[in-house]
Amino acid sequence: MKTQCPGELANVVAGRVSNLLDLQGPNFAMDAACASSLATLMEACRLLQMRQVDVMIAGATDRSMDAPTFAKFSAIGALSASHSTPFDAGANGFVMGEGAGAFVLKRLSDAIRDGDEVHAVIRGVGGSSDGRGKGITAPSQRGQIQAIARAYSQAEYDATTVELIEAHGTSTKVGDATELGTLSLLWDGMPAGDNVAVGSIKSQVGHLKAAAGIAGLIKAVMALHHRTIPPSAGFNTPNPTVDWDSNPFFVPTQAREWPRPTAHPRRAGVSAFGFGGTNYHVALEGFEPEYHSELAQQWDLRWDAYSKTNPLPSQNQCCLNS
Repeated sequence: MKTQCPGELANVVAGRVSNLLDLQGPNFAMDAACASSLATLMEACRLLQMRQVDVMIAGATDRSMDAPTFAKFSAIGALSASHSTPFDAGANGFVMGEGAGAFVLKRLSDAIRDGDEVHAVIRGVGGSSDGRGKGITAPSQRGQIQAIARAYSQAEYDATTVELIEAHGTSTKVGDATELGTLSLLWDGMPAGDNVAVGSIKSQVGHLKAAAGIAGLIKAVMALHHRTIPPSAGFNTPNPTVDWDSNPFFVPTQAREWPRPTAHPRRAGVSAFGFGGTNYHVALEGFEPEYHSELAQQWDLRWDAYSKTNPLPSQNQCCLNS
């Protein structure tokens, strides 16, 4: 029974992890197609913010590389016969990959108090639905803009202060051009040139589908932690449908040192967009002890003020409203 159910009910996987590690908070699986990882991250952050839990493990895995999966993606013209090359003129679809990843999440003040090694700080998570659109796979600039704008509204800083974007990067001419068009609208006013690095881990490991977001998040977090702008693979000739001369974006092909901005920590953003029109974006900062210790104190003061005016029911109380 234990070995059979995980393939039948997705949530059994989360349940078995909780059983193995003796985790006693909520366990559940989430499905937002290729954006599942970031949807999971958003819910984990909410539970932490509301003091329902003190630690969360948010992760994703995907190893569906069977023949029917290949047949379905081939039927809609999504697969490439060669390589995933986001933002390149030769982009003709993606190759599938498999993998898994997980993050241990804590409230910032708790992590600082406990002396944890903090790899990055989540400043905001935004989500949206495309609403009425052209089709199940057609990208929606409106939906992408809403998700990204909501992330930076929560982060309380402007998107133009972000120097690294880990894009969804579908590796199709239309999808890549739509995503860069979205970013151009939100990074409006920035000078043209190599100012904001844009890449996608799909160029290195393929499209991990449900785990695509966690792969991109790991890449961005490690870039912040190691203070390095990471390269994308397979980028040779820029997508000709993108006006590269008028936007601030570039695709790095070699790793480069990432100097710290003078006014704030290093900042990165991660996007994941899923079939059916679901969009997520995460706003990240590299951890700076002095800067973030002060920020953690401010967040705790906000919570104290909120909890005093909106008292939470005790654990032995249950309120139901019809």
